[in-house]
Amino acid sequence: MINKTGRNDPCPCGSGKKYKHCCQTKKDSLSADYLWHKLRDIHDKLVSELMEYVKNIYDENVMLDARDEFLLNEDDELDLDPIHNQAFYPWFLYSWFPDVEDFKEGVDSELHGDLTIAESYLVIHEEELSNLEVRFIRATVDQPYSFYEILDCEQGKGYTLKDIFLGNEVYVTEKSGSQNAQKGDILFVRVIQIDHVGMIVGSGGVLFPPGYKTHIIELRVDIRSETDPITLQDLFKWDEEIRELYLYLYIKLSTPPQLVNTDGEQLCFHELYFDIDSPQTAFNRLKNLAVIMNEEELLSEAQFDKNGHVQKIEFSWLKKGNLRMKSWENTVLGHIKIEDKRLTVNVNSKKRAEKIKKKILSLLKDRVKYRTTKVQSVQSMMNKAERDPIQSEQRKQEFLESQSEYQEILDTTLSAHWGQWIHDKIPALGNETPIEAVKDPDGREMVVALLDQFERDDKKQPPEMKQQKYIDRVRQKLGLC
Repeated sequence: MINKTGRNDPCPCGSGKKYKHCCQTKKDSLSADYLWHKLRDIHDKLVSELMEYVKNIYDENVMLDARDEFLLNEDDELDLDPIHNQAFYPWFLYSWFPDVEDFKEGVDSELHGDLTIAESYLVIHEEELSNLEVRFIRATVDQPYSFYEILDCEQGKGYTLKDIFLGNEVYVTEKSGSQNAQKGDILFVRVIQIDHVGMIVGSGGVLFPPGYKTHIIELRVDIRSETDPITLQDLFKWDEEIRELYLYLYIKLSTPPQLVNTDGEQLCFHELYFDIDSPQTAFNRLKNLAVIMNEEELLSEAQFDKNGHVQKIEFSWLKKGNLRMKSWENTVLGHIKIEDKRLTVNVNSKKRAEKIKKKILSLLKDRVKYRTTKVQSVQSMMNKAERDPIQSEQRKQEFLESQSEYQEILDTTLSAHWGQWIHDKIPALGNETPIEAVKDPDGREMVVALLDQFERDDKKQPPEMKQQKYIDRVRQKLGLC
């Protein structure tokens, strides 16, 4: 709750004068920046005093008990590193309720029972504190942690936040935390407001990207199923579930993404080597692996010996359709190269390597001998490229040149993919299609969050892979413009 200062109340600046004779008359001149710095000083002072108070009143294991509760007793999965400290300590001091056994022997637990550490401190020391310090403690205790979306950001100054559960907006002065933030980012924080200044007291310390909002909306739907509209008190009631979601999202964010191919198999590059006795025979028995291409098309770029037999040829190992990419008519599984007495196959997963090896041995039988397989992880290839930037740039240029002739095919594929996407069941939308989801306010907000994430990711793509025009079309078709 936000506590307003009455005209006859002591001025929160600590001058000892009544508010009407002090800062009320110069409220406009009392800058938000000045008050924010004063509140930050109070915050730092209280942290020191409250931690000292903990040593005097509570058992030496009280911090461990609070830590286990904050982490939902999952300390084997998540350690209390400095990032979590930014959320934990303010939660420990202002939000956590110690048990009777957490007090030192001889302390009157009834006097301090059912109170947070900060409230217990206030019972003993309120008369020693300034009005602004008392207001700070009460304002902090009265505000739960929540998820906020950044609506607008002034880097180095602060941002306008919207509580995703409650819907209210507040401008927060935050100098260091806003340095790397941008519109659409999501924060797990506690926000208090005193007079005309909003500030953060406790932060998860990480910026979640827009796509993570779908998980928060799912929890919002669960809360609304019990109470609608959601109130501030509901956020206190659901504190554990909200904190559990924060920890889940943090693990999700900090776990390196697993790179997979279009069949969902972990990306790992395999180059298989075989000895063959006849390139013509090898081609004759393997040509059907190209599936959609006829022999004439395959031979158009082949090299022949003086007798007209295939000497060198390259073609793709293909299959029709794709389980994950419904709009694809076919999928490239690998690349086959036949040259003289050597057969080489390149694929991008262990499963495909095992499959093509089995096929080749079966189709060529005694006309082939398997030699070896060279395996390279994505990370090893990236490391090699970093060590050899000139070669990396050359390969990149070669790739772009080879891709240019396929740009029309790429555009057609992307257009088909995005055209189909609005009809696909999306797990992040509760297995609804985007067309179905936008009919519901929560689903509509989820679709917008996903598209915002796609746009952000698209900015990192090279020019030839940009998909903004397709995302714009999707927004238009779904009525989100």
